[in-house]
Amino acid sequence: MYETGDGIKQDSFKAAELYQKACDGGNAWGCNNLGFMYHNGDGIIKQDKVKALELYKKSV
Repeated sequence: MYETGDGIKQDSFKAAELYQKACDGGNAWGCNNLGFMYHNGDGIIKQDKVKALELYKKSV
């Protein structure tokens, strides 16, 4: 929701923060979505394909 602004004000920082918490808790979707943000350089995140790959691997 925060990443796209679907129904609420878009907030890339909050989206990344929540994806990181989810990923840290073992949630594969959180890792995948955060990886996608790093892959594309979405929002406040600078593009980092190495970090994206690490997160994608963690999501499987």
